[in-house]
Amino acid sequence: MLIAGNSLRLTSDEIEQHRGVGLNVEHVRSRDQYARAVEVWALCLAEVRPDVLRKFDDMLIKAVEQKGESIHPVPPTA
Repeated sequence: MLIAGNSLRLTSDEIEQHRGVGLNVEHVRSRDQYARAVEVWALCLAEVRPDVLRKFDDMLIKAVEQKGESIHPVPPTA
């Protein structure tokens, strides 16, 4: 991923990796577009497969904690 200011470019391998989890970033060209693509993906995943989203959330929290940082998970909605 190449970032310059707000511009963002992904390699074809990175695009394929994202596609592997159902995230389409082929036409993403900015940080804001990337954030929106991830947001839409997460909302869809929460509706269709909340169990998978929870697993992903747990893995993300562990990865951040391994770097010595801390994040507070958002409580699940009803």
